[in-house]
Amino acid sequence: MSDLPPPSLAASPTVTAPTGAQLPAGTPLSASDSPQTITLELRDIHLPESISWWPPAPGWWSLMVLVSLLLGVLVWQLLRYRRQRFRREALHLLTNISQQNELSDEQRLDAISALLKRVAITAHGRNESAGKTGNAWLQYLDETGATQGFTQGPGRALGNSRFEPHVTVDQQALLALCRDWIQKQSC
Repeated sequence: MSDLPPPSLAASPTVTAPTGAQLPAGTPLSASDSPQTITLELRDIHLPESISWWPPAPGWWSLMVLVSLLLGVLVWQLLRYRRQRFRREALHLLTNISQQNELSDEQRLDAISALLKRVAITAHGRNESAGKTGNAWLQYLDETGATQGFTQGPGRALGNSRFEPHVTVDQQALLALCRDWIQKQSC
């Protein structure tokens, strides 16, 4: 408070006391003051410095960390959702193939084989899966699906046997095997 300028009497407010009013104790009176008019020596009001926005309070730090974590989880989930979109689309297409009654068994097997090839190319790359046919294709499906249903089960119909004149296959078992294989694939 020592850096404040000395109060000036010219800037001091003048207070008029009503007749008979008592003045607060310690109020100096001079000979020139009348009992009706008293000049108070008050200092000017000094406001505190404005609050800085940096560094923020601990609550704001906690909020920033929480928002950052939530944004990170949201971005991760969005990327994961987009990466696995091919799987959802393939399962939808497999359901459509199974519900098309106008397809013959040979056409349905061709459509399922083409769909599995598309999924394999998307999940594992063109170089690894595009050139496989026949038994090599069935073994590839077994390896990537952790099953033996393509070489020893209903999936055999997707190999060279689908080109035979009369193919008999358990459609429901084949569709279940293909659905499981698609669900196990990831990018």
